[in-house]
Amino acid sequence: MKKMVFVVLGLLAVALVVLNLEGKITGKVVESPYKPASPYTCKDSDGGRNPEVQGTVTNVLGSFPDTCRNERTLFEHTCKGNVHRKETVPCPVRCRDGACASY
Repeated sequence: MKKMVFVVLGLLAVALVVLNLEGKITGKVVESPYKPASPYTCKDSDGGRNPEVQGTVTNVLGSFPDTCRNERTLFEHTCKGNVHRKETVPCPVRCRDGACASY
């Protein structure tokens, strides 16, 4: 008898919850108006892929200056969105001080 009372009370509680939520559960996704600032930022001092100008990419991991790999090759650091990229760029004349030089 006691089990039956608990079962009935349980069913009543579930029914009340379901009736109280009617119309509030739509299945639609609601986005929060509060968007936290991303800790992952990426800034390029020379404005992007610009092999003729020595620049520095800065992000949460540190600073990454454009550097010469050798006399004819540049390591160009850029940002794609907030992602740091490193590209090897051949210099037509020569690489000097972290940029492709025209002389």
